[in-house]
Amino acid sequence: MLWQGWATLGVLVLVFGSLSLTRIATDLVVLGALTVVYGLTMLFAETMSDNAAAMLVFPIGLATAQALNVNFMPFVMAIMIAACQRRLTVAPPRLSTASSWKSHLQQR
Repeated sequence: MLWQGWATLGVLVLVFGSLSLTRIATDLVVLGALTVVYGLTMLFAETMSDNAAAMLVFPIGLATAQALNVNFMPFVMAIMIAACQRRLTVAPPRLSTASSWKSHLQQR
Protein backbone atom coordinates (compact mmCIF):
# COMPACT_ATOMS: atom_id res chain seq x y z
CA MET A 1 0.00 0.00 0.00
CA LEU A 2 2.73 2.45 0.92
CA TRP A 3 4.59 1.95 -2.34
CA GLN A 4 1.44 2.84 -4.30
CA GLY A 5 1.31 6.21 -2.57
CA TRP A 6 4.95 6.87 -3.36
CA ALA A 7 4.43 5.71 -6.94
CA THR A 8 1.51 8.09 -7.32
CA LEU A 9 3.59 10.90 -5.88
CA GLY A 10 6.42 10.07 -8.29
CA VAL A 11 4.07 10.13 -11.28
CA LEU A 12 2.66 13.48 -10.17
CA VAL A 13 6.16 14.92 -9.89
CA LEU A 14 7.04 13.65 -13.37
CA VAL A 15 3.80 14.92 -14.91
CA PHE A 16 3.93 18.29 -13.21
CA GLY A 17 7.60 19.07 -13.73
CA SER A 18 7.32 22.47 -12.08
CA LEU A 19 6.61 20.83 -8.73
CA SER A 20 9.58 19.86 -6.67
CA LEU A 21 9.69 17.47 -3.75
CA THR A 22 10.56 20.41 -1.52
CA ARG A 23 7.33 22.17 -2.52
CA ILE A 24 5.27 19.03 -1.89
CA ALA A 25 6.92 18.50 1.50
CA THR A 26 6.26 22.14 2.42
CA ASP A 27 2.62 21.79 1.44
CA LEU A 28 2.31 18.67 3.58
CA VAL A 29 3.82 20.52 6.55
CA VAL A 30 1.30 23.34 6.11
CA LEU A 31 -1.56 20.85 5.80
CA GLY A 32 -0.36 19.05 8.92
CA ALA A 33 -0.17 22.31 10.87
CA LEU A 34 -3.66 23.22 9.70
CA THR A 35 -4.94 19.83 10.84
CA VAL A 36 -3.32 20.24 14.26
CA VAL A 37 -4.87 23.69 14.71
CA TYR A 38 -8.27 22.31 13.66
CA GLY A 39 -8.02 19.35 16.04
CA LEU A 40 -6.82 21.51 18.92
CA THR A 41 -9.74 23.86 18.41
CA MET A 42 -12.21 20.97 18.37
CA LEU A 43 -10.69 19.55 21.53
CA PHE A 44 -10.92 22.88 23.33
CA ALA A 45 -14.46 23.49 22.02
CA GLU A 46 -15.56 20.24 23.63
CA THR A 47 -14.08 21.17 27.02
CA MET A 48 -15.00 24.87 27.15
CA SER A 49 -17.18 27.31 25.27
CA ASP A 50 -16.79 27.73 21.54
CA ASN A 51 -15.78 31.38 21.83
CA ALA A 52 -13.15 30.63 24.46
CA ALA A 53 -11.71 27.87 22.30
CA ALA A 54 -11.51 30.15 19.27
CA MET A 55 -9.91 32.95 21.31
CA LEU A 56 -7.40 30.53 22.80
CA VAL A 57 -6.33 28.90 19.53
CA PHE A 58 -6.41 32.00 17.30
CA PRO A 59 -2.99 33.32 18.41
CA ILE A 60 -1.54 29.84 17.95
CA GLY A 61 -2.94 29.61 14.42
CA LEU A 62 -1.76 33.10 13.55
CA ALA A 63 1.76 32.44 14.86
CA THR A 64 1.88 29.12 13.03
CA ALA A 65 0.86 30.75 9.74
CA GLN A 66 3.46 33.46 10.19
CA ALA A 67 6.16 30.93 11.08
CA LEU A 68 5.35 28.90 7.96
CA ASN A 69 5.18 32.09 5.87
CA VAL A 70 1.69 31.34 4.51
CA ASN A 71 -1.62 33.18 4.45
CA PHE A 72 -3.33 33.10 7.84
CA MET A 73 -6.93 33.03 6.54
CA PRO A 74 -7.13 29.23 6.08
CA PHE A 75 -6.08 28.89 9.72
CA VAL A 76 -8.76 31.37 10.77
CA MET A 77 -11.38 29.50 8.75
CA ALA A 78 -10.29 26.17 10.28
CA ILE A 79 -10.60 27.66 13.76
CA MET A 80 -14.06 29.07 12.99
CA ILE A 81 -15.35 25.80 11.56
CA ALA A 82 -13.85 23.67 14.33
CA ALA A 83 -15.21 25.95 17.05
CA CYS A 84 -18.77 25.66 15.76
CA GLN A 85 -18.46 21.98 14.78
CA ARG A 86 -20.36 20.90 17.87
CA ARG A 87 -23.32 22.93 16.71
CA LEU A 88 -23.16 21.45 13.20
CA THR A 89 -23.28 17.80 14.23
CA VAL A 90 -26.67 16.17 14.43
CA ALA A 91 -27.37 14.54 17.77
CA PRO A 92 -28.85 11.06 17.61
CA PRO A 93 -32.35 10.66 18.99
CA ARG A 94 -32.55 9.78 22.65
CA LEU A 95 -35.31 7.27 22.01
CA SER A 96 -33.26 4.32 20.86
CA THR A 97 -35.34 1.30 21.79
CA ALA A 98 -38.71 0.27 20.43
CA SER A 99 -40.31 0.36 23.88
CA SER A 100 -39.17 3.91 24.48
CA TRP A 101 -40.62 4.96 21.13
CA LYS A 102 -43.89 3.22 21.98
CA SER A 103 -44.18 4.96 25.35
CA HIS A 104 -43.22 8.26 23.73
CA LEU A 105 -45.96 7.92 21.13
CA GLN A 106 -48.56 6.90 23.72
CA GLN A 107 -47.89 10.08 25.71
CA ARG A 108 -48.94 12.24 22.78
